[in-house]
Amino acid sequence: MGLDWMALFAVFQRYPVLVELGGRAYSSFYWQFLTVCLLLFASNRTAKGWRFISAWTITLIATALLYPFFTANGPYLHFGIVPGDIPNLGRDFPWTTGPMIEAIRSGHNTDVVGSMSGLVYFPSVHTAGAIMFIWAWWENRWLRWPMVLLNLAMLAATPVIGFHYFTDMVGGAIVALLAILLAKRLIGSIEGAPNVDAGFGKLSNPREFSANS
Repeated sequence: MGLDWMALFAVFQRYPVLVELGGRAYSSFYWQFLTVCLLLFASNRTAKGWRFISAWTITLIATALLYPFFTANGPYLHFGIVPGDIPNLGRDFPWTTGPMIEAIRSGHNTDVVGSMSGLVYFPSVHTAGAIMFIWAWWENRWLRWPMVLLNLAMLAATPVIGFHYFTDMVGGAIVALLAILLAKRLIGSIEGAPNVDAGFGKLSNPREFSANS
């Protein structure tokens, strides 16, 4: 792709504060999901809320189906980076992933579910999440730009803080965009169906969809 992963790592290594700030942006992935869902439904933007949840579900399903075919040691092991090279990272996943994968392959570790954390490289779920968060926050004129900046910071931190190759991020971006398109079609088909259950927030009203899309 013409991108230099080690050059980006060197920037984070040279400025340790970027590791701290990048870690905070990367960790916002978890609270952003809950906040987006709460705000969308609390503000009566029901259609957008269901689109967001549908896109998220599609992304997780796609990731579960794809990642077993793209297992990797990750860039830290690939480039021979040791914990002392980035002492304030505060995570050991970059160095435990490879041994976990090899233990699963050899049959020494049969607890795949218990070992799941840190195994998924392709597609990058944080990349997919950042794109979906930007899409979800865009309609809120007060929070739009602060949250766009936060999620751009998450994307910038993902290769180093999330131990991803750039190709993992491309895969995550493609999955997110396709998930958003599929979610729009899915909720759109529900909108057009007669007698839609009220539990979906009265999705049978086309004007509500137009206002919330």
